Amino acid sequence: MKLTFLGTGAADYNWNNYGADNILGSTMTLLGDDILLDCGPTATRSMHRFNVDIRNIRAIVNTHSHSDHLNIDEVRRIADGRKIDFYGSRQACNL
Repeated sequence: MKLTFLGTGAADYNWNNYGADNILGSTMTLLGDDILLDCGPTATRSMHRFNVDIRNIRAIVNTHSHSDHLNIDEVRRIADGRKIDFYGSRQACNL
């Protein structure tokens, strides 16, 4: 399976500076072309940076609900009104 690391950053970065030197993006991994593992605050910018077609994402798997791994606004941007599967804790699924 193809793995694409879209971000490997730490939780204490200022995500407003994403793209600057040493700001690597919130932790996310693309499994194949369609499953996103975690969806932090830099998700859509990271996908754009690595030429990932957001419309191919059919599922998001959330490891835990810390803000650097789950940003509900980014989940909504990726879904863009379409149905995608979301897997995570009860807390994450209730957002």
